[in-house]
Amino acid sequence: MIFNGVMIRLGEYMVRRTSVRKIMFSRLIESIRKVLERRSIKGTVKYIEERILVLGLEEPVFTARILSNVFGVSSTSPAYIVKGGIDALEKIVIEFASKRLDPSETFMVRVYNAPYPLSNRGIEKYLGGVILNKVGSKINLKNPDKIVYVEFRGPYIIVTDTVFQGVGGLPYGSEGSLVALVSGGVDSAVASIYAMRRGVSIIPVFNNLFPFWSSEAVKRALESIELLWEWTPWDHMKAYIVYNVGNVIAGQDVPSRIRCILCKAIMYNLASIIADREKCLGILTGEAVGQVASQTLNNMSALTTLSPKPVYRPLAFMDKIDIINIARLFGLEKLNRSVGECRLKPPHPAVKISREEYVILKKILDNIQGDLEKLVDNADIIEFA
Repeated sequence: MIFNGVMIRLGEYMVRRTSVRKIMFSRLIESIRKVLERRSIKGTVKYIEERILVLGLEEPVFTARILSNVFGVSSTSPAYIVKGGIDALEKIVIEFASKRLDPSETFMVRVYNAPYPLSNRGIEKYLGGVILNKVGSKINLKNPDKIVYVEFRGPYIIVTDTVFQGVGGLPYGSEGSLVALVSGGVDSAVASIYAMRRGVSIIPVFNNLFPFWSSEAVKRALESIELLWEWTPWDHMKAYIVYNVGNVIAGQDVPSRIRCILCKAIMYNLASIIADREKCLGILTGEAVGQVASQTLNNMSALTTLSPKPVYRPLAFMDKIDIINIARLFGLEKLNRSVGECRLKPPHPAVKISREEYVILKKILDNIQGDLEKLVDNADIIEFA
């Protein structure tokens, strides 16, 4: 194995020429180091001319795959990384090609960041001829078996033929924090991943509706939180499990048709209390327009105004089948299973609440605010580390 390190290409924030980019670089390097620590992978992380290099690795291919799942990474490559100037280029590339190319394979060369006054294209032509003569592999510029990538970064020459697509987005935590209302289903999990991919750190919150919902629902929710922890590139995550929420909902004197909307409004208010305590900027949900009665556009509009904190809905206009397909990409598909229906759900839930019903909900929320504070006080806080 000639690979001795990993080269990491950065995401869209590369184009920003501001102090914000420095903050994002710092966040990404922090994430990479923490992921390596969590996996007990020893390596030296360096930022060199718009690339991040991880040197001194025992398993570069495995490490490159792991790091491709860090938010903010465009792609990764296990690579042969050697200190050397242009005089050492031919020797380095031949060492690589002789171990990675078979004479029966076709290839092409791609060069990046060639040192002035040389050109990328000129070095590509030169190295193509060198490999052809020394290794015997044939050049194919249209559909090669392998592409040999050569980059000049600082004092290093970096050579690879393998690219793992990254998850992209922004570095985790670079955009602040949200409380993520997690039901245990794929919708809230995918919404959380989408937010994390855009630089948001999350605090998952599960409102336990027992005895009105099954123990399987609780089990699935805990699985969901565990899966989100696996995607978290930091070395810690906090989650809340709030109990007795179902009893509070059941104890309110409201028309049964708006009980589901009351349930959502209470969850928003509980999440807002946690957001204030944890200094989060708002609430994240997996709601999609029209998926259930409480998620019609009219009802979600009313619910938004009943929330003390801003509500973010990444999946608002996505079809269920699209959400499930995305869940599969992120290893969340096992959450797409039935755990029974909530027994608080009325036979005919409202798809559009009236002004009078809205006033009822608002009054109830004002009256039970102290009770909701106590529910949060008694919640279980799970610390992942």
